[in-house]
Amino acid sequence: MGRGTGHLLNLWSAAIRPSIYPEIDRMVKERLSADEGKRYDREYSRGVLQNKLRELQLARHDVQALIDTITADSMEGPAR
Repeated sequence: MGRGTGHLLNLWSAAIRPSIYPEIDRMVKERLSADEGKRYDREYSRGVLQNKLRELQLARHDVQALIDTITADSMEGPAR
């Protein structure tokens, strides 16, 4: 397997990685544009975000309000 093929497989596997918490994943995606949703699906830290939101959910925080705050600004382009 060449170097390029391995890189493509890594990208492909990251793109199809299933959600740890599908309900939280759905709530996040509802707030994103189509392009932002595609970017979110490929984001390596997606699992970290889901784990933290789940932790806060178990601590009885309003996860939907947290997601609304997180997604209030556009996620297009580089982080500010």
